[in-house]
Amino acid sequence: MMKAFVNRAEEMKVLTHAFDNANLGHGGFVLIEGEAGLGKSKLVEEFQSYCSSLGAVVVSGKCMPGDAEPYKVFTRILKSKENADEVNERMPIGIMPILGKRRYDFDIKKAREMIFEKLFQTVLELGGGRTLLIFIDDIHLSDSASIHLLFYIARNIRTEKILICASYRPEELANNQALSDALQRMRRENLFIKLRLMPLSKEHSKVLIEKRIQEERLNLDAVKIFDQIFAQTNGNPFYIEEMIKHASTEGLGKVPSSIYELLKSRLEKLSKKESQILYACGVLGKEFSFNILKDMLKLDEEEMLDILDKFVAQYILVEEEFGDELCYKFRQDMLWEVAYSMIPENEKKILHRSASLALEKITDNKDEHVFQLAEHYFKSGEVGLALNYLLKSAKQASDTYAYEDAISYYKKAMQIASNEEEAKIKLELADIYKYAGEWSSALELFRTAYSSLKDSNSRARARRGIAYIMSKRGGWPEAEEAYIESIKLSKDAKDEEGIAEALLGLGWSYWRQGKYDMAMEKNIECLDIADRLENKELIIRATLGIGHILAEKGELENAIERYTRCLYASITIDDLENQAVAHNSLGIVFDKSGDRKEAIEHYLKAIECAKARGNIRMVGIGSLNAGELLAKEKRFKEAEERLDEAMVIFKRLDEKFLVAGVHVARGIMYKLKKEEKNCKEEFEKGIALLEKVGAPYYLGYSHYEYGLACKDFGDCAQAKKHLERSREIFKNINAKDDLENVEKELCII
Repeated sequence: MMKAFVNRAEEMKVLTHAFDNANLGHGGFVLIEGEAGLGKSKLVEEFQSYCSSLGAVVVSGKCMPGDAEPYKVFTRILKSKENADEVNERMPIGIMPILGKRRYDFDIKKAREMIFEKLFQTVLELGGGRTLLIFIDDIHLSDSASIHLLFYIARNIRTEKILICASYRPEELANNQALSDALQRMRRENLFIKLRLMPLSKEHSKVLIEKRIQEERLNLDAVKIFDQIFAQTNGNPFYIEEMIKHASTEGLGKVPSSIYELLKSRLEKLSKKESQILYACGVLGKEFSFNILKDMLKLDEEEMLDILDKFVAQYILVEEEFGDELCYKFRQDMLWEVAYSMIPENEKKILHRSASLALEKITDNKDEHVFQLAEHYFKSGEVGLALNYLLKSAKQASDTYAYEDAISYYKKAMQIASNEEEAKIKLELADIYKYAGEWSSALELFRTAYSSLKDSNSRARARRGIAYIMSKRGGWPEAEEAYIESIKLSKDAKDEEGIAEALLGLGWSYWRQGKYDMAMEKNIECLDIADRLENKELIIRATLGIGHILAEKGELENAIERYTRCLYASITIDDLENQAVAHNSLGIVFDKSGDRKEAIEHYLKAIECAKARGNIRMVGIGSLNAGELLAKEKRFKEAEERLDEAMVIFKRLDEKFLVAGVHVARGIMYKLKKEEKNCKEEFEKGIALLEKVGAPYYLGYSHYEYGLACKDFGDCAQAKKHLERSREIFKNINAKDDLENVEKELCII
């Protein structure tokens, strides 16, 4: 291992400055860019020692080729500080039970926000009040879920004592689209400092060569070999080290033309038995367990350990221990890459199959290794087993809301699936795209799956998917036709839950069109089925739907009765999600009926339930609603606190529509405080955002409230302008009650 550390003073200065800022509560993210061998890991090792000496908590995790399990690098980071059982409880698969059953109208992005917030809080706890340094090595190899979680954390550490450092190779960025996209977004938000490592200068390369020869006591003349080594390596520290090793054993008469060829020439000198073991190590990955390697090769254990010790002495491997388990890792990523590339293709397949069998043999719970098994069986050409584990991997990724990883597994499974299997995979893939809000991709897959599927149950699912998307897009005729057909198919399949889901969707479609009687009829039909099935979650959803219809019709007492029923039903089954929704809905109705005190109480309870549930978005919505009403009650200090809390949450989630809502609520508050300038600034910001996101009802409401504010400030021309714009919007969406209120105000002006 190279002990010399040369010419990184400027880079260390950047890192220590970032650490000093984190120490003061101004967290940040430093991205260390550099091609293979430039010393990224060595730089960070030195920096970690520096931070530890100042009392910081230091944790790290390395991304590996073939890291297929979602959030894998964060699992490694947490396991470096806690025991495995505690980590499993904290990571997404462990928190699945509290998320409950996935609903048909489920939003995977919002669910993932809940997971990310919980994991962010876990990361905050790691510091224990001290400054926390997190290092992620080789992030270009990371799974998509880890990258999205990193982005979320990076956006939220600016007021925390946390510094994140991550290293990557720029030449590998094109192979990780999720990272490339995340870096673009982070660059726009100014979320990271890029630290680019360059090759060593001629002067510093000379210093490094001299130090290396001295440390290893090599019989080499640094002056004589310098020019040839520098010309060959161009100042790459790892390449320089390998060239010195080569020169000490082979001389510099015939030097390989690249670092790849240099490493390959070193590994080609191994014996047949040594190559056999090295190839098996390469198939298992950059890090591996001796127990798996032993079971995979079935060679004499003592002989294997002797050869592995030799690899350690030759700077090929590093020995590590995890508890009682003996493990190894390749000393350099490039060594692993070269070793794997040297394996003949037919031998790779055999070794991947052996790795699969060894993994299955040593574990009681195969689900723990589904991702590795999927990759090994896929690369071994075992189609049946590969398909089985790919589908399991996709489901596990989907269950943890790592939907990009789930999509990747489903697409890989489609490459080896039969036609009927492919159609079923398309249906699963369509559901993921639907949950993720990528409706065009989902719609295409639902339609192609529907045309290929044979069984009524799957065809009904596909039609419900089409109907759901078309109703969200306002394509009412096609949505209604698809829902009705899905009901017929579900009846053929005797799937009452499927019928109930379609009725609920049909009711929602009619409600959004203002067809209240038809909407009520479908919700009641759904409720009858839910009662018969004793499906409490469906009962609550149907009852909430009825409450929404009654509220819009102005039957506020009946709406309150339905929402209250939902609230108590949610409490009996410990359903915090629907408790929060019921409290929030009750708040809206009590506000409409003029009982602000009761409305505020329900909004605050909605916040309490949402916090207990971990639904940060719902916390923000409750805070926004409560803040606006508290302002109208002239409880300005409380209002400001709630609205500030909501703004922090919605900016964190990048929810532009709800950020606009906070601006409008602040505008109302400043109107009541008689602060004209602040009032107009907030309304202008809110309306500008609403124009961009396209939310007509709330745009009309905002113009109405702005018009009232202008009237109060004596600006009749602006009041008339905004009220007329409000009238135009409410006319277009047929919001009769709101239109009537606007007309009254225009008559007064």
